[in-house]
Amino acid sequence: MKTIQELYNEVMASEALKEELKEASQKRKVEEFLKQHDCNATMDELRSFLEGVQSEDEDLSLDDLELVAGGTHSESMFCYVD
Repeated sequence: MKTIQELYNEVMASEALKEELKEASQKRKVEEFLKQHDCNATMDELRSFLEGVQSEDEDLSLDDLELVAGGTHSESMFCYVD
């Protein structure tokens, strides 16, 4: 099994995975995406991880984090933010 960090690193390094994640997000199938990529994280675990990434990465704004974690700015539960 992959950790969230491992999958995050893979997604950030791959345009194809970024697009796949974006599509999964738009279809509200992020948990399915995680499982397909050998990661058993829950949405709560993913949100917590992304909040930690946001606090470490000044390039990721609070608005971007809301998009990623399913905030009020997006209909989807999880969107890729470049």
